[in-house]
Amino acid sequence: MSSPERASLLSSARNCIRLHQGGEADVYLLCLDNGERLILKWYHQAFNTELVENVLRIKDDGICRIREVGIYENTPYQLYDFVEGVSSDCLTDMPVTVALYALRQVVSSLQKASKAGVSHGDLNPANVIFTANQKDGSQFQTVLIDWGIAGPGALAYAAPERFQGKAPDEKSDLFSLGMLLFRWITGENLVEASSFDGFAADNSTLDPAKISEKLFLSGKVSPEVISALDPIWTATLQNSPEDRAYDFDELDEILEIALDEIGGGEVALSGGINKYLGILVPMIGKVGQNVSKDLESVSEPQFPFKKISQKKSRNPLKIAILCVVGILVLVIALVFAAGTETPDVDETGNMILKNSRSLDMDYEETVPANVGHQDSAPVHDLLNDLPTPSKE
Repeated sequence: MSSPERASLLSSARNCIRLHQGGEADVYLLCLDNGERLILKWYHQAFNTELVENVLRIKDDGICRIREVGIYENTPYQLYDFVEGVSSDCLTDMPVTVALYALRQVVSSLQKASKAGVSHGDLNPANVIFTANQKDGSQFQTVLIDWGIAGPGALAYAAPERFQGKAPDEKSDLFSLGMLLFRWITGENLVEASSFDGFAADNSTLDPAKISEKLFLSGKVSPEVISALDPIWTATLQNSPEDRAYDFDELDEILEIALDEIGGGEVALSGGINKYLGILVPMIGKVGQNVSKDLESVSEPQFPFKKISQKKSRNPLKIAILCVVGILVLVIALVFAAGTETPDVDETGNMILKNSRSLDMDYEETVPANVGHQDSAPVHDLLNDLPTPSKE
């Protein structure tokens, strides 16, 4: 695991606001010195670090890039890219073709993660971000965030075995995908409960036939569409993991068949996606504007940690060069000081004695005998020119 002292991402944060306060972790938005934005998850308990480090090695447009994992001030944390997009939790009554298209993108990303030995464990609308495709902008892209949860995750989307404390796997993620699709189509959770035990009981007694009936009563989906969706509920929302689809590949085939039946061909499907993209783009832009305003309006950065000094991330080579230069400057100063050293008392005394003898000889030769010593000004001038002994 990396540490902030070595990685320096935390130390380069110049602003921070808290976005969410949760039971598992608090979520913050960091703004770095270079203007880059990152999401910081500041955990209240340990998370699956091995899983997260495996996610670090997955390269996929549909998986949010994790930048740093570590422990600071005895607190586990994650840093990952801020995805400028709309949480699917904010999207209601999604067209069925768009929902199926988006779910196939999610399944594609989960397939790659599964091959790396990774399961998400908390598939719910808040953890799927819809953003504009960065490559051409003509389509949207789903992005999965928030990997490595220790508990069952969002209870309304958790598989029955997750309530029993079992670790997430491909089968439990399949169950969550069925719950996710129902929410996208209807704008409502399939199961509503007020307690852990309530969700555990309801999620384990789902009947695919009852789901189709609930869709029909909602009046939002035609009988033809309901019929095309039936195999999806059968492949995902089963109490026993063995009764669900074999893997993500099988589910993707079922989704493709349903999309072919409902979509009306590639041209019609592309038109529906572009129409929905026209709704998404302004929402995405508004998210970016709101985030910028929030960062500008905060009076004091809301760091959950003590601000790490930039000195810890200095380049060791630069420090060594500065030390050498400092030593050279000190040596030059000492040499210069030694060359201009003031004479001590003994040296000054010897100079006075020597100059006094010379003065007596010159004085006897040049001054007449009848001239008094009171006029001997040259002696005083010469003494004034002598160096003054230092007090040391």
